[in-house]
Amino acid sequence: LSYKALQRKSANEALALAESAREIYDSLGALVGDVEKAQAIQGISYSLKELKRNDEAARNLEEAVKIYREDNYPYVDDLLRMQANWYSEVGDWESALKCQLEAVQLNEIEGDRVWLARSLYFVANAYGHLKRWPESISTYKRAREIFKELKQVPEVSWCDQHIGEGYVELGNGVEGLVAGQKALEVAKIRMSPPRIMKAQFVCAKAHILLGENQEAIDLLTDVSSNAAAGDEPDWELYLASEQEQKLLAIAQGNMEHVQVIERRMNAIQEIIE
Repeated sequence: LSYKALQRKSANEALALAESAREIYDSLGALVGDVEKAQAIQGISYSLKELKRNDEAARNLEEAVKIYREDNYPYVDDLLRMQANWYSEVGDWESALKCQLEAVQLNEIEGDRVWLARSLYFVANAYGHLKRWPESISTYKRAREIFKELKQVPEVSWCDQHIGEGYVELGNGVEGLVAGQKALEVAKIRMSPPRIMKAQFVCAKAHILLGENQEAIDLLTDVSSNAAAGDEPDWELYLASEQEQKLLAIAQGNMEHVQVIERRMNAIQEIIE
């Protein structure tokens, strides 16, 4: 009944039903199987998520995952990745990382190479959000090796983009540019504007580290133009690109251009922030 209520978008009703089911199962003790108890807890988690109570939802799901793991229930790694995603939505990247690392362990045991690569990718992403750049880079490289083995071209290029970002954050322009250019070439071949822009941004920041300011400006100009265009503009990337151009203009003493950039940025920030 709880799951049917969720399908009707009646999250409060679904939560009440799932909590009632759990209370009944708890009162019956050994007469009820572990899976049934876990499903009730899972129902509570889904209901809490629907109510935007992500942190509570993730913590409740942890109890269900524990039961499923003890019973060797399949697809526990899916639940761990879901739990990690819920934690990430509230900015709890330490908890998200913990869940993703558990998913990696399961995928290694099960020998599922596709999901092992994906789980490693998510682990690397969590490391990045925690600014643990060396670990992020090394984990993206592990994921890249498996994606390459599986001949998954887009996924390999996504890893290259993030590897480039990591090197740039560490101040290594040479390696950042190498990885960024690899990602950019594949993005162009695939004609993927969002990926092209992100790879260009990585390359631009690498060029800045290398003192190649004109190359950086050329790329950032493209990024800003394309990020603001179309039906679904990427304003976050647009502002990041404009900020880099502003810093370059300040370094060059071109205060007139700085004012132009600031006007553009302020026009967008006033609306979205």
